[in-house]
Amino acid sequence: MKENTLLKTLIFFTIINCIYLFITIFIGSKAMADDLEHIHASWLIWQGQIPYSDFFEHHHPLMWYIFSPIVGFFSGNTFIFFINRIIVSICSLISLYVVYNIIKNFISNKLTALTAINIYCFSSTAMSSMVQFKPDAFMQLFFWIGIYFLFSFLKNKKQHQLNISMLSFTIAFCFLQTVIFLALPLSICIIYYIYKKEITWKNIALSLILPFVTLSLFFGHMLILGNLQRYYELNWVVNSAIYDEIKANSITNFSSLYSILICGFISALFLLINKPNKYTIILFTMYITELLLRTTYISIGLYYFKILLLYNAIIISIAIITIYQKYKYLGYLFLTLGIIWCGKFWIFEDVGEINSLTIVGIATDIAKNSNSDDIVLATTNMPLGLFNQNPHYYWFSWTYIGKIDEKLFHYKEPYDINKIIVEKKPKFIYFEDNLKQNYKATNVYDIKPEILSEFYENAKYNTLYQLKNKTNNLN
Repeated sequence: MKENTLLKTLIFFTIINCIYLFITIFIGSKAMADDLEHIHASWLIWQGQIPYSDFFEHHHPLMWYIFSPIVGFFSGNTFIFFINRIIVSICSLISLYVVYNIIKNFISNKLTALTAINIYCFSSTAMSSMVQFKPDAFMQLFFWIGIYFLFSFLKNKKQHQLNISMLSFTIAFCFLQTVIFLALPLSICIIYYIYKKEITWKNIALSLILPFVTLSLFFGHMLILGNLQRYYELNWVVNSAIYDEIKANSITNFSSLYSILICGFISALFLLINKPNKYTIILFTMYITELLLRTTYISIGLYYFKILLLYNAIIISIAIITIYQKYKYLGYLFLTLGIIWCGKFWIFEDVGEINSLTIVGIATDIAKNSNSDDIVLATTNMPLGLFNQNPHYYWFSWTYIGKIDEKLFHYKEPYDINKIIVEKKPKFIYFEDNLKQNYKATNVYDIKPEILSEFYENAKYNTLYQLKNKTNNLN
């Protein structure tokens, strides 16, 4: 197959995948609880509450402050769920465009870059994670911008490029602290290039000025608000203790990813034999580090493999195009596989999705039949009261993260879900466990059915309950 034909075909596949990405805004449901969590956290800030001090959170706060005016403008309207996903989708496409330029300008060429983007987008896990309203998307955007300018500096030795790179990594950190795991292999590579005198200590010192100013503003703001200590406790101490609490839920069987990860590993070995350039070697370092992290540490969902799948796609694409340039007829094989994948007849993995429109529908009914002063109690994983008050400081993940914080710091009164129901009487409660056969409350996190039936009645759904004696029951 001629190179120009293959290039046009890849462009066509890219357009199809972009269209599918925007469809995923409405059908992509995995980790949907995270969308709701961060919408609510943004709304709470819009209401004047202070993260960590006034309500529980264990992520970095930059995204909530940026989106709080947008969420505040749509207060009471759950269409903000889709507005935010559209913004995140655009952000994700910009990230892929940065990755495209990294591959094209430093590692290989346009064919390789487009192949990598398409291989990545053929993954349902990738598509689903690229629309989720989470700080990860913004962190990863600035991480890739940092990579681009780091590679630019290694190529051109212009100080401003290293300055922009370090500032980008710092902004990524302000969105989400987990960027430190992505930056770890880069730190090792930078130390190596300092040793090789390709980077000087003066270069490093100058590049750290803007990050120092940015972090001073970041932490100074929390110091002024009086929540710096709580920030440290929740984002670092509590998060570091999570593993022992949820390791039973960590994915140990990611067999649906085996085939594509094996292809990536074989491709990496093939490229190492063919003497890759320094940018590819840096990519290998990032790839191996992330592979070890994902397979040995917490990965409670396949979406945790998002970055690894992107590294993997890049490595596979380099190998594919290297082989294609020697044996042009293989282009027809790649074309056939592309048509199959692009039609979504095959996907790399089963993401086990739920119905997003149903969940948004429930959140919409709650929003329409309540006001901002009403309390809503949802599940530990699905905070549905987007524009309502929380029943407790721990308003999500109280069964493990909240328990850790209670044990370590005793910041708030212990969580007792039945005491909350009796004393605070939330207007709506979302409860699924009593649908299970032989359900029985066994701890302070389990709702007692008799208490629920005493104060509540079903509201439209068999899992949504509304406080009795209200005139505005759902129908």
